[in-house]
Amino acid sequence: MNKSLRMELATINCRRLIEKVTFLNRELHDGRDEIYLGRISTALQAVYFVSGDYVCHQGEIGTDMFFIQAGTLNVLTNGRLVTSLKDGSFFGEVALIANIPRTASIQAATCCTLYSLSSKDFASIISEFEDMKQRVDQIYTERMERIKKERETKTKGKGISKML
Repeated sequence: MNKSLRMELATINCRRLIEKVTFLNRELHDGRDEIYLGRISTALQAVYFVSGDYVCHQGEIGTDMFFIQAGTLNVLTNGRLVTSLKDGSFFGEVALIANIPRTASIQAATCCTLYSLSSKDFASIISEFEDMKQRVDQIYTERMERIKKERETKTKGKGISKML
């Protein structure tokens, strides 16, 4: 199958999954929106898990984002079930923009079909689309500022409790 046809089929199969991730959407209407979507679609790799498999572990550095095509996954924080994710959901998007540890473990509750997008592939794609690179840089800056403020708040709270 030629590259153009492969990109078109991948886009058809994955469009709905990708469009749910707002920061991945590109709508400049400059004739390159479908090319961008096609590049993201063809970078996706199908991965499969059976019940009980871990997709990722809390604390490890993430290198991939995941889109759930089919199945149910449990989100565990400190070993406790927080929520479940089902068809059409996504997780791990921070791995595409920041080199920070995962905040939760993800475990398959049923047999699952996921698509993964590596941070390496994502970086290569957005390097071709300056508007998306700027958007992602802005999101990264905002997330890092928020994390810094959260850490400062926790540190101040611990300092106050020690004084009491």
